[in-house]
Amino acid sequence: MFNNSELAIRDCFVVPYAPERRYYLFSTSVEEAWAIPPSGFHAYTGTDLEHWGGPIAVFRPPLKFWADRHFWAPEVHAHQGLYYLFASFKAEDISHGTAILVADHPGGPFEPHSNGTVTPPGWECLDGTLHVAADGQP
Repeated sequence: MFNNSELAIRDCFVVPYAPERRYYLFSTSVEEAWAIPPSGFHAYTGTDLEHWGGPIAVFRPPLKFWADRHFWAPEVHAHQGLYYLFASFKAEDISHGTAILVADHPGGPFEPHSNGTVTPPGWECLDGTLHVAADGQP
């Protein structure tokens, strides 16, 4: 169990999950922010926003995953019964971009949903998020 001051993380994003009466804390690990290749994304869980269990692995890149560095700033949003993780990814010859992962539960496991980035190729794009338009289209 960790308290907030003991976590070496940045880019934090908290998701309340009512069925379990707990929170899921997603972040970039300070230890892995510059690792090549990074191991993926982790989450911590807790009931009071101060004490956290974990970390638990929520995403491990599949073999031949297109990105090999800078797995940063995960955000998780519930939409139509699924959980979508938006995060920044990069590869040696591919600019930073936002890609989307999906899972049935906020604790994962998350799998690739988008085929690479959803941000424009060649642009350096960080910290994507979910936007749902007035007509209901994400």
